[in-house]
Amino acid sequence: MDASVPLHQPGDMLFNAPMTREETWQTIPKRTRKKLKRRSGKPIDWIANLGPDGLPWAVTFGKRGLAAYRTNFDVFSFDFTPGSLNRVPVDGGYPSDTEPPEDSMPVDPPDLGINQEDYDILGNLPARAQRLLQLPFLDGQEVLSNCWLYKGTLERLDEFMFYLAGPREVTVATGTMAVTPGGTAHWSLTCYHATVTHTDAPPKRP
Repeated sequence: MDASVPLHQPGDMLFNAPMTREETWQTIPKRTRKKLKRRSGKPIDWIANLGPDGLPWAVTFGKRGLAAYRTNFDVFSFDFTPGSLNRVPVDGGYPSDTEPPEDSMPVDPPDLGINQEDYDILGNLPARAQRLLQLPFLDGQEVLSNCWLYKGTLERLDEFMFYLAGPREVTVATGTMAVTPGGTAHWSLTCYHATVTHTDAPPKRP
């Protein structure tokens, strides 16, 4: 693990989703749902929600790839190189790895080209999870697609998924979170990484 990857600061986690992922999933055409499942293969996790425009979107993550859909766009996917998907369990709170030495110089977190809200969510994760998610994108690989979703309360998340997807690699974190009696958030995550053989993802909007 590259301990030199800077960490992001945690931001607020809001709980105002108008629909559950199951309810949102049912609003997506059946043909599209089948296509998402076919593109991603044997399921590992999935998310669905309404966008700022009130229209549904969904992401399925499986053994074959990561597939995404948003209304008015066709399904696109990141197809994994067979056998390249690996997983690393990560348990702990922020930052949970190692504190920087007191005499170390501060380092700005990497600019991944994602929204501040995305950085805020990323910053809540344990240090090791942050590093595993970001590492493939520190050499200039563009993040073509990214999203996240969680379900629960400030004290407990029963569902959580965060992903970054580029033309060559995809990273995903899934799991749960519970606040300990001492008031510390403890995450139980699985971080995934896979190389990409093909993607038909559209160019990221500026």
